[in-house]
Amino acid sequence: MKKNALKIISFFLVFAILFSGFYNVLQYRFEDEDGIEGMKQFYKLKENSVDVMCFGSSHMFVDINTAVLWDEYGIAAYNLGGTIQPLWNTYFYMKEALKTQNPKLLVVDCFSASLTEEYQEESGMIKNTFGMKFSKNKIDAIRVSAPNNHLAYLLGYPGFHSRYSVLEREDFVEGKGIAHYDCWKGQHLLTQTNEEIAGLRMENIKEITDTEEIADKQSEYLQKIIDLAKEENIPLLLINTPYFPTEREEKIYNRVAEIAKENDVPYINYNLFYDEMGLDFSSDFADGHHLNYKGTPKFTRLLAQDMKALFEIPDHRNESDYWDYDMMSACYHQKIANQELIETKDLETYFDGLNSENYLVVFGLSGGFAYADNYAMIGNTLAEYGIYPDAEAGNQFYVVNQKDGQVIYSSLDNTKQTDSTSTATVETKHPRWDSELGSYDVVSVRCPTEEDYKNGYSSVVVEYNHRIYCPIYEGLTVFVYDTLNETMVETVGFYLENGSFCLNKWR
Repeated sequence: MKKNALKIISFFLVFAILFSGFYNVLQYRFEDEDGIEGMKQFYKLKENSVDVMCFGSSHMFVDINTAVLWDEYGIAAYNLGGTIQPLWNTYFYMKEALKTQNPKLLVVDCFSASLTEEYQEESGMIKNTFGMKFSKNKIDAIRVSAPNNHLAYLLGYPGFHSRYSVLEREDFVEGKGIAHYDCWKGQHLLTQTNEEIAGLRMENIKEITDTEEIADKQSEYLQKIIDLAKEENIPLLLINTPYFPTEREEKIYNRVAEIAKENDVPYINYNLFYDEMGLDFSSDFADGHHLNYKGTPKFTRLLAQDMKALFEIPDHRNESDYWDYDMMSACYHQKIANQELIETKDLETYFDGLNSENYLVVFGLSGGFAYADNYAMIGNTLAEYGIYPDAEAGNQFYVVNQKDGQVIYSSLDNTKQTDSTSTATVETKHPRWDSELGSYDVVSVRCPTEEDYKNGYSSVVVEYNHRIYCPIYEGLTVFVYDTLNETMVETVGFYLENGSFCLNKWR
């Protein structure tokens, strides 16, 4: 009898372990910051380590720049939200967060007060509930978020029953293979710029004084959010981040302002303070709803100044317990440098942008590169690393570690190899450099082989994670790898045209 009981217990134990493993791999995946991953990373935070918890939709987790809050004000913040997150999901996210954090301030984005739907469509519901751990709070969140199939959603079945056919490497590695992911604080960095949306701005936005009632369900949970903050004795700040609202949405936000005043809660509609932030509508927006990497610092600085003026929030800079915020900031600033490099088309400025100590750079020269009218610029730059290309040798490449400015491999001297992570296959005609980069990446650079020529690759070939990059047939190829964030920044070609290196980059 005891043996049978032990077998049954062992069976269910093994089943639970296997199911947990399958669930982690097969569960629904969206972008990192679409709700699920943000909640999963939140659970890894040390208890009571966050002073400002920010909740809401993508308006919040895109626009509130946690690196600026940390660098310039010493504010330890975390953005915990989901795409188009209804206020009821914001309420349950807040309840979940307060299980392990006792922040000095709760900040809630009120964009969703303008939504009228009783329920989100399925993908939105998944994004705003599936990241939560099993608990009564998650059960309650799913009951409110979905009209039916509550058990299926609780088990995650709609998310993973067909995921096996689209599994990728990221599904099997810790933190999706993203370097320093445990230091990420919930902000989604948008790098694109939409120059066409300036015309969406309402010039008379401050003249809209009428109100419009909030949909019943959103109104109910806005009040629940206010009441929860009061019950927990934690200050609450209601906001709207800057975007291009409609007249109806502004009337809704006027009603939010009334509700906030009735409950003695501060509310700031930052759509009324474009000029105070110094926003440039031709460069600071990614789209009609979100700021980009140029705009978020401008908004966040004004938000931080308001938070500091209204609430007591400590400055934790230079405290060893907050090292992860320093790492988050370092990763953020390197990503900004990466984007600025990507946007650079001027050859001289591009070379200046390669000077980050976190870069590993491959310079590949192909065809009649040395006979270009403006080759002197390239030659002078390479000479700074002690690189002197041989025009008669044809295709050639050089690998430079910018941390110490050392050439770790030269195809003209294929015995030179000081990087212990690299293995070079010495071939007289086709020198090749192979290396493992970061935790999961592999790169191979080679002068083209007979097989490459057959496949149409006649210049230096860069192969990154088994994908070939060969952007030009004659000119300069540059491969840039960010060793801090452990990712390729770009592989570009400056091609020869009319005897000169063309300043347009070809990827």
